[in-house]
Amino acid sequence: MVVDADGSASAPDGSAISADENGKVDLTAAAEPEVVMTKTVSIKVSGDAPTQTAYVLGDVDMDGKIRSKDARLALRAAAKLDVLDGAALLLADVNEDGNVRANDARAILRIAAQLDPKPEKTISVPV
Repeated sequence: MVVDADGSASAPDGSAISADENGKVDLTAAAEPEVVMTKTVSIKVSGDAPTQTAYVLGDVDMDGKIRSKDARLALRAAAKLDVLDGAALLLADVNEDGNVRANDARAILRIAAQLDPKPEKTISVPV
């Protein structure tokens, strides 16, 4: 079988398989060179959903982006105006010294302004 860029696959004998984004799968099987059969089936994928999501250090609100509001959350936590807990606390501590301080908020703001690169380290959070 040859897999095309769209994810469909075909074989030299004319057999093919393709699927759409809703899980509808079209199967075409060539029993003989002159006879082609096509069958459409629906497939439901089951299994365990992901149990964890990874966030980059500095993404305090865990929205998948590092923005100035993440720096604001870290700064409010450093000033004891807000309390961060769990993953948010770990994500706000970008220098990983065990505390959330103004320098963490500054680092997050510099990342948000694209003055510094995003950290490579991630924190996995249960979904």
